[in-house]
Amino acid sequence: MTTLDPILHAPKKRAYAPHYTPNNLSLYEPEMREYTQLLLDKMDSYKGEKAFDCLVMFRRLLVDVIFVSSYGQRINSLKQWDIETFKEDSSSEIVTSINLFPIRGVFRSLIPKHLWDVLCKVPVAGWKRVVDSDRRVAEYVIAARDNVVKSDKKLNLSNGDFEMDGETEERLSLIHRLLRQQVRAKVGDRLSDRDIISEAMGHTIAGVDTSSVTLSYMMYTLANRPDILAKLREEIDPLMPDDGQGGKRTAPDFQVLNRLPYLTGFVKESLRVYGSAPSFLERVVPQSLQGEFSIKGVPIPAGTVVGTQSWSVHRNPAVFSEPYAFRPERWLEETEEMRASMMPFGLGGRICGGMNLAQFMLRIALVAIIRNFDLVIPPETTPESMACRFAFVLLPAAQRANLIFTPRED
Repeated sequence: MTTLDPILHAPKKRAYAPHYTPNNLSLYEPEMREYTQLLLDKMDSYKGEKAFDCLVMFRRLLVDVIFVSSYGQRINSLKQWDIETFKEDSSSEIVTSINLFPIRGVFRSLIPKHLWDVLCKVPVAGWKRVVDSDRRVAEYVIAARDNVVKSDKKLNLSNGDFEMDGETEERLSLIHRLLRQQVRAKVGDRLSDRDIISEAMGHTIAGVDTSSVTLSYMMYTLANRPDILAKLREEIDPLMPDDGQGGKRTAPDFQVLNRLPYLTGFVKESLRVYGSAPSFLERVVPQSLQGEFSIKGVPIPAGTVVGTQSWSVHRNPAVFSEPYAFRPERWLEETEEMRASMMPFGLGGRICGGMNLAQFMLRIALVAIIRNFDLVIPPETTPESMACRFAFVLLPAAQRANLIFTPRED
């Protein structure tokens, strides 16, 4: 994501891109459903009697999904979480560090290096967790990589042969793909150890807060808009009949969900209004376009930093009528201008690599929750507490999203 040189960026993208194709992600769909079922069980344990922070719960759901697909590891973050006592568990440190990483990035970008080096030594526990978040994520990723390399059933770097325990050439974790590229690519394209660790960190961090924040705003929107909730249920309920035993049902196959027009409209509208990466995305005009690149007729020299951000583009009234209104129906008559202006995952060759994984999880989790639960807004959750704030990623002002999930009776 941060490799400026296109020549250096290309082999990295070739290494990870096959992991995020819909066909490959479908191989991890059983785990996505397993963790979603666990999510429903956790929600059901409250019986609708009290509110809890669904943002934290969604983070743990995404951590579990990303770690099983990226590292072939089950860290059971959601299973271990005690929603009554919020007791720390073995996965709490990595979850917290992933959460704090974007906040650290904001501070680091605003503070000069000489001052940052001094502030990093301030012995305040909360602050140290922020400044050390990148190191802690890196340590976790390095350990995960080393476990793969050291396992003779997983990978033999000496000769490039791969043996997967429970995996096949058709189902490789992301770290396996990066390591395989290191062994098999031609010399000039091989990823270094540093590249692999950095790439894995980026994919791990980018996939957690983004989708968990969007899911939280989806739930908050539906709690406020029973009319939208009713239309979604009208579309999905026939696909999820009761099993007759009172069991909680996860969503249909993703390919089915992806063809539902109103659900698709709701997901798109959620990403338009609450896309979790609304901040400025910089690009550098390459030397190869010297004298040839312009924006609306204005020549832009090579080396110039240019960029845009989705927050404003998604609120352009010339493209989106009533841009501040949440209207999933607008996407039932999608225009070419609307399609071209949607950029919740970026655009072009640097578009978010994990976009398809996000689409899988947003639909699966959303449909499973609204099929099984009604949503209620508690007094502490207000428009002010849910106001959008930026720390590169979008976050609620209160940095929480307390809601009540009541088991659905009908």
